[in-house]
Amino acid sequence: MKNILIFLFASLLLTNIACENEPVNIPDIDLVNAELLGYIKLISEEPEDRDFNCIEFNYSFTVFIYDEELNFEDAIVVFDNTNFINILGNLEETQSISLSYPIAGTLNNGEQVSINTNEELAEALRECSLINTQRRYGNALKSCDWLVAPTELGDNPFEGNRVSLLNDGRMLLYNNTTVYKGTWITLYIGEVLHLNLNLNGDAEVQEFWNHNWETISATEDFIEIVIEDTPLTLTRDCFDLCDTPIYEECEFTNEPGFADFNLSSFIRCIVLDQATDLASAVSYTFYQTEEEAITNVNAIDAEQYTNTENNQVIYVRIEYKTTNELIEIQTITINAVPCTDG
Repeated sequence: MKNILIFLFASLLLTNIACENEPVNIPDIDLVNAELLGYIKLISEEPEDRDFNCIEFNYSFTVFIYDEELNFEDAIVVFDNTNFINILGNLEETQSISLSYPIAGTLNNGEQVSINTNEELAEALRECSLINTQRRYGNALKSCDWLVAPTELGDNPFEGNRVSLLNDGRMLLYNNTTVYKGTWITLYIGEVLHLNLNLNGDAEVQEFWNHNWETISATEDFIEIVIEDTPLTLTRDCFDLCDTPIYEECEFTNEPGFADFNLSSFIRCIVLDQATDLASAVSYTFYQTEEEAITNVNAIDAEQYTNTENNQVIYVRIEYKTTNELIEIQTITINAVPCTDG
């Protein structure tokens, strides 16, 4: 049963990877995590035939390289074990990589593994390269995002946030008016599928997200992962808010032409005109006039804003969250429209 759940999760990742309009500086990847569908083969085999005593990454994926101050330096596509070993071996002492340690789990032979450094990972990959345990099949991609579900273990600071797993191996977390960026990588330890997440953000973001999560269950509508005793459930959301360049909401029944707008929900629809740092968090602030956006004064409520006229232009100031460096100022149009039940 556990194998079936893992396979279902693998298929969901392949068929529900989100797309992003933001320009990137890394090559397109046509086959992303192609080995995941290899569980089709594994399920049909007898258990004694499935002796995968190795850590197996599902290629291809992207890793970010940071300097000693955790400033983004480069984004590199990793295609296989040999390529990954070379990348790890060429890192300078002051550089780090967007991979969350420890990478720990149990192999099929019962051996406990825990990898805590780039050097240990490179050695494990060298050993695994000697064993032919490739699980490689084709894939299919479909645009969907994931929402962070509530947890029964207490307050979740990221409840309701949107997660995009992009088909080039990057990850985006939409947290109110901030977009955090990072990478996501899938790998097998034994027969268990893991999801290695690594976001470049503040301490709260990194402490919550940056782990080598173990997958424990999945359906068509949710994925459940766990680290230590902390579970996290992501629910699929395929609603496309960006199918029109105008942000529309249902007008008040007693006040036609006016509505409440959650401007932060439209952030993912804003296409940046220039290439931005692939790893640094970006913040969005909304204003009623261009002058206010330029001078950064009188920002409006991004979570609940009532328009003052219909087909109203809103000005969006976009800047790096950490440095407050201005990236650009854009506009969006909001429109209150009649809605009918059913």
